[in-house]
Amino acid sequence: MAQAARHYNRSVSLPKRTRSGDWLRSYWFLVVRKVTVICEPLRAPIRGKLLARAMAKSPKVSPVPIVFLLIYRSRNLALVQNLLKQIGPDADVRLWALEEVALDLADLTVGSGPGGRFDNLNLLYEARPVAEGSWLVVADDDVAFVRGDVIELIQMMRKAGLNLAQPGQSLLGWWTVCASLSRPFCMVRDTNFVEVGPLFVADPQFAKEILPFPHNTGMGWGVEADWYRIKLNRYRIGVIDACRLLHLGAFAAYPIGPESDRMAERLAAANVESIWQLRSCNRRWWRWQQNPPWKNSADLAGQPPSATHL
Repeated sequence: MAQAARHYNRSVSLPKRTRSGDWLRSYWFLVVRKVTVICEPLRAPIRGKLLARAMAKSPKVSPVPIVFLLIYRSRNLALVQNLLKQIGPDADVRLWALEEVALDLADLTVGSGPGGRFDNLNLLYEARPVAEGSWLVVADDDVAFVRGDVIELIQMMRKAGLNLAQPGQSLLGWWTVCASLSRPFCMVRDTNFVEVGPLFVADPQFAKEILPFPHNTGMGWGVEADWYRIKLNRYRIGVIDACRLLHLGAFAAYPIGPESDRMAERLAAANVESIWQLRSCNRRWWRWQQNPPWKNSADLAGQPPSATHL
């Protein structure tokens, strides 16, 4: 079964951490988020048009087997159905209802009830065996592709040789990490960080490395540090800017204090001083380049690239 080619990073030199750098990036993040909120009256109508266009996309058929894990609330039924339309009828779909089970999704819903995100995802994963060679797609229930779709995301991963990736996020949606925002004129970024949500894809090799997900991790903050340690010297991860995701969930509806504590513990365990170090980029594949530059890059011969902040 076709899989993403491995273009290993022999080593990645993370940016050095400085307190002033952390402060500046945190300050810049708060400024951009504040501007986002202030501009919401202008963003909302544009977002509505983009969403209507996204919901009208034609169904797709996946060229690779997919296991699709998603936790949903019934109020987001239409968005979930739109995602399911994009992965084709042959995908192994496993849904978990946080509240009541939606009638239209009953046949695909494995279970229901509250719980931590990764704990519920593990229940979906463990519900039945995963077919050999399956690509893993994990998504939130409040997203829509405004450029590309799940199938195009997988195709771009295969072209770029990424084993784990997320789509770039639209500035018109609600986002929590600047590094996840889609970059103009960029096709793909080879990074040291893939966000645990709102949507990520792993090829069969990387999926075996991360499944089952770690237990008792709440919403998963800091799991990105685990993925960084897994990918070192073995895999390539990144952001597919050629695909763009609109996240409609405005703000976290859960306490962030415990999540911040868990993230600090995971960063320390991964020997990473700051989350800002992980949110860094090694190389970029620009739109005017025919192929990703890392296919013949120096790091394949053992020359470690120097990461820059995203």
